[in-house]
Amino acid sequence: MKSGKCPKCRSQDVLPDVRINDRGYPADGELQVEVQARPMAMVLKGKTRSTLRAWLCASCGYVELYSLNPDEFVAEHEAKK
Repeated sequence: MKSGKCPKCRSQDVLPDVRINDRGYPADGELQVEVQARPMAMVLKGKTRSTLRAWLCASCGYVELYSLNPDEFVAEHEAKK
């Protein structure tokens, strides 16, 4: 979708960088993705979070989600090796 064309219907009516509201956690209301470096740990799981943004096709309604800071996930993953 970042090319400006919907992969489903081929429309160019793409709305970029649409904010996604979440009514739960976190308190600021923006939808986030979380990756845990040590998911089986009881504490100190090594969480890395990023706010998500959507690209929305105004013709068919197809939505893609993108992390605002994907490089932080790579850096965290590389540090744990």
